Amino acid sequence: KVLTPKPAVNMVEVEGFRFLSDPIHTMILEMTDLREFKPTALWIQKRLRFECTVEKIETAVERLISLGLMEELPDGTWKKTHKHITSRPDLADKGVQEYHRKISLIASEQVGNQRVEDREFASFSMNLRKQDIALAKKLLRELSQKFIEETEAPTGSGDELYQFNLQFFALSEKKEKEF
Repeated sequence: KVLTPKPAVNMVEVEGFRFLSDPIHTMILEMTDLREFKPTALWIQKRLRFECTVEKIETAVERLISLGLMEELPDGTWKKTHKHITSRPDLADKGVQEYHRKISLIASEQVGNQRVEDREFASFSMNLRKQDIALAKKLLRELSQKFIEETEAPTGSGDELYQFNLQFFALSEKKEKEF
């Protein structure tokens, strides 16, 4: 206490950051609802479209259980404890930023690795007034919610795990001195 008068870092906060910053956690949670899901790290590893070690998956499963986000039932199956977990909007969080960075890297790899019939990537640039940013964000959030409500398979009936990303960010910036 004399050498470090600040309180020790809460391990739940550290584990929470690790959960937030690595997409494998939410992938595992969602995969538990797949029709043919098998509660083993090896099954998960074989179903992923990118490389991930069994050890990393096992660590993530342990973390999910210890955080109370998933439970192991007496019959050995895994069940998520919440329908969906989302971060609070408009709150800068390093863990969430790291999650978005990592999932965007996976997306950039998959754009060329999947058949066009099995994926959708669309992108366009547009001009916007600063006063309309809040409206744009509101509309995107409503679109996301409606998309999930209308397309998500009921528990135990999904065939594949999909990622749905929305990206909306400035491509330009006013400089103090314009040329």
